[in-house]
Amino acid sequence: MLVFFAPYEKLDERKKVTKQLKKTAITIDVKQLNEKEVRQYLMNTLNNSEIEMDRYAIDLFLRLTDLDLSKLMRELQKLMLFAKDQKKITTKEVEQLVPKTLEHNLFDMTQYVLTGNTEQALRLYEDLVLQGEETIKINAILLAQLRLLLQTKFLIKIGYQQANIAETLKVHPYRVKLAMQEVRRFDEGLLIRLFDRLVELDYQIKTGQIDKELSFQLFVLQAGQLVRK
Repeated sequence: MLVFFAPYEKLDERKKVTKQLKKTAITIDVKQLNEKEVRQYLMNTLNNSEIEMDRYAIDLFLRLTDLDLSKLMRELQKLMLFAKDQKKITTKEVEQLVPKTLEHNLFDMTQYVLTGNTEQALRLYEDLVLQGEETIKINAILLAQLRLLLQTKFLIKIGYQQANIAETLKVHPYRVKLAMQEVRRFDEGLLIRLFDRLVELDYQIKTGQIDKELSFQLFVLQAGQLVRK
């Protein structure tokens, strides 16, 4: 048996090779599962294994696996092996056992900055630098996070729903869902001020006007002052 995998949204029906393959082969359209489908798969697997997982642990697990079914299955096997005796998976186990990407860490960083938790934000920044992450890259991803929050907040104001926002911004619907949950907690003016400060910081770092690590630490401290005003 020979298997061809074509990672495209749509095959070009005009090509001769496509026409020939469709005549002689069995084609299967493997679409990306949505959040509801991935969540249901997770719940079914847990139920079949008679393992409990609380709602907060499930939400965190879905976020850390990016709704990627292959990644979810791999990490779930690890969690289930860990929980084979107590038959329960908690948020603590998910935090300890499921690895975080830089984007996941900066999602946490965004929360720390927006809630004025400067101590946690600085600790996370120092950890990332020790792991070899560049301040410019950290700054860029944090900018993208704040931009998404601002865009989402604006689109909600003019009546857009989750699906419309995801389509307009070309962002995964689950990321939009998380952004929609977050923006309700934060003032638009605060988001704009922090975004503008990060843009200015990015320019100053790239033009060599300031020390990148010191300047980012100062940004976190200034953000904390803005939040607490």
